[in-house]
Amino acid sequence: MWSLAKKLAVPVLVAANLMMLGSIAVGQVQWTRQPACGLDLAAPGEWDGGGLDSTEVIFRDGQFEMWYVGSDNGGGRSGHQIGYATSPNGCDWERHPLNPVLRSVLPWETSGVVSPAVVHDGTDYEMWYGGWVDTISCDIGLATAGNPVEWLRYSEQPVLSGPEVPASCVRDACVLFDGSTYRMWYSATFFDSVFQIGLATSSDGIHWKQYAGNPVFSSGNGASSPTVIFDEATSSFELWVSVFPSQVVYAVSVDGKLWRTVGALSSILGENSVLVSNPSVVRLGNDYHVWYNTSDSGTFWRDIRYATAEWTVPRVSFTREAALIAVEEGVEEEDTGFAPLHVKLDGSNSATPHPGGITRYSWDFGDGSSAEGVESEKTYPPGHYFISLAVTDPTGQTVQVTRSLRVLFPSGPVDPWTAVDLGAPSFPGGSRRDGDCLEVLEAFGDLRGVADQAHFLYRKVSGDFRLEGQVDEWTPSATSELGLMARASLDAGAQTTAVVLRASSVYLLRRPGDSVLTSSDRIGTFGGTRVRLRLERRGEGLRFFYSVDAGRHWIAGELSSEVRLPSELYVGLVASGRTANAPALARVCELGMSPLETDFQRGEANADGELNLSDAIFAVEYLFMGGEAPSCLKSADSNDDGDIDLADPIYLVGRLFLGGPEPDAPTNACGVDLTVDDLSCEEFLACP
Repeated sequence: MWSLAKKLAVPVLVAANLMMLGSIAVGQVQWTRQPACGLDLAAPGEWDGGGLDSTEVIFRDGQFEMWYVGSDNGGGRSGHQIGYATSPNGCDWERHPLNPVLRSVLPWETSGVVSPAVVHDGTDYEMWYGGWVDTISCDIGLATAGNPVEWLRYSEQPVLSGPEVPASCVRDACVLFDGSTYRMWYSATFFDSVFQIGLATSSDGIHWKQYAGNPVFSSGNGASSPTVIFDEATSSFELWVSVFPSQVVYAVSVDGKLWRTVGALSSILGENSVLVSNPSVVRLGNDYHVWYNTSDSGTFWRDIRYATAEWTVPRVSFTREAALIAVEEGVEEEDTGFAPLHVKLDGSNSATPHPGGITRYSWDFGDGSSAEGVESEKTYPPGHYFISLAVTDPTGQTVQVTRSLRVLFPSGPVDPWTAVDLGAPSFPGGSRRDGDCLEVLEAFGDLRGVADQAHFLYRKVSGDFRLEGQVDEWTPSATSELGLMARASLDAGAQTTAVVLRASSVYLLRRPGDSVLTSSDRIGTFGGTRVRLRLERRGEGLRFFYSVDAGRHWIAGELSSEVRLPSELYVGLVASGRTANAPALARVCELGMSPLETDFQRGEANADGELNLSDAIFAVEYLFMGGEAPSCLKSADSNDDGDIDLADPIYLVGRLFLGGPEPDAPTNACGVDLTVDDLSCEEFLACP
């Protein structure tokens, strides 16, 4: 049984938030203003004679109860207090003689108390309210009462403050209690000075945990003062929220997190010449009631007005039958399952107030496919999908709703590697063994930015290393990146070097210092998906290699000295991308660590550090006169054909004296053989 942000003895739904159980409804859109109804300014000089602000209304024991914010100066929020009024019909209100019932008394409330949100549990009241200092710093506190006017603060400290969430200011609470969990929508300046809507949960109404996906509702100019209704019959949410400069937007959701905007309250009310804000909505049966602030100047809210509406449009409801899992704190998360996930969809609970019933059911599965009919089913691979159902009634009205479905990759052992998602991506990656190969699903995120989000299979190494693997299969999107990476730690933004594939190009990524944005250089191209990659460190030097012919021929490069990685590193395979509904899956084989090859210089058969005629003579003596064998046979293979014969000294003489081509790498500098052959290289003294 729901206890709404006002727990009621009748089936009324007010300012609420809950975990959805499978369906959604879209309710009224045709509002009618009720003339001469609401709450007007008090007489000049009264505590609420300067301006009226945010309101909270519940229906309990046959009457409407309102907590509202008043001020005697009408400017800003300074001096705001909370009062109480009652009404038998929602139109005619009587102020309580003990007003204001909550005054600002604590240091973090010195500029006023605002935005009440009230829950009644059948015995007592709970109120979450905003406190201000200098109209800049704001927090949310808690007070309790045995009656609607005598409030006792839970603590001298707020229960939700800016430092506890990624926000400097939190206010405008809207709370719902379902008997075990409190859920709060609130306004916050999350990452800049613009207010948006966040979501938090609590088991006691005191200790709150923010939703990782905040903000849950955003507007370019900002959004505040949310009020939400939960419809038990169809398990759905409706939201009214103030959007700057001064309108009220109406939206619907299946889970209280994903919202679809439907319309604007101000235009529905016909008050285009008057600014409206701070809605509070109550639903009794199929009738809606809203109280809201108005202003014709925008300098302060002058009064509280009242409007009503009836349900007139279709309600969309669909259930999902699937093998879903518990993913957080032992609570079943209805939106999550493992691939391949078979989902049965049923829209038969959808309804319309018009005779004839629903005439059309249209499904959008969120992956580019669709279907018609009351029921449907779909099997999903890994990804984040948004399933929509649109219904049409006999009047031609069509309403569509959407809900989220997260299908996770069924990860398994990847020994000797360890799998981790870096940077808390919004959709996780995954990996598992597939015979001698690995299947790897990219995490949703950006490896190149400060967020540093990716799926990473790693091993911890010290000193020199050689890491190599072959991409056998890959289904990338335009943003997918897959490759080999070495990093200083597993923290987001750590020093990093990586060689990655993106689209049909090979890139070198570097993050020189913690949290510094990664630089990116395009170093080559490839066709198809079979690409072999190598990353190695020798001393302080880092090198990358890639091959498009299964490692028979390599293209190599040195990494810039701007990245100075510590001796101890995390090295392995990395995968990321930004296409959540179709994350790229790769099959990578022969991923492993191996000994470093010996560095040498091609053509220097005698390994004295100089390329000259003596090298050709050394090779001839070895081939035909029983001379000493080269310590590195690869160095004597001047023409890089994989054999040592007379053609090699002839090739070298042609280069030295006849202007012939330079030997293939490595030449003029120490390096490894970029061509696979059977020649050994045990030692080459001219290269350290």
